[in-house]
Amino acid sequence: MVDRRSGKLPAVFVGFAAVLFQIIYLDTCLVFVPRVYMCFMDVLNLVWASIGIISLAHVIALLGFPIYGNEDKKKRYVSS
Repeated sequence: MVDRRSGKLPAVFVGFAAVLFQIIYLDTCLVFVPRVYMCFMDVLNLVWASIGIISLAHVIALLGFPIYGNEDKKKRYVSS
């Protein structure tokens, strides 16, 4: 998963791990909640999964952590 040449973690894996953690966390915390609320949270998790992989990767890239894809942005910000 980590690139051996640069030691960087791909942004897709970081976002996917965060989404997976959130789905597991919500499913275990909402076991005793009524089923209607569970269905609503499952739909919300699907929406978060589609948005979260990209948005979380962008947030981490903006913070400056070494992830694929933010090298160009750093060069662009420094040059302008």
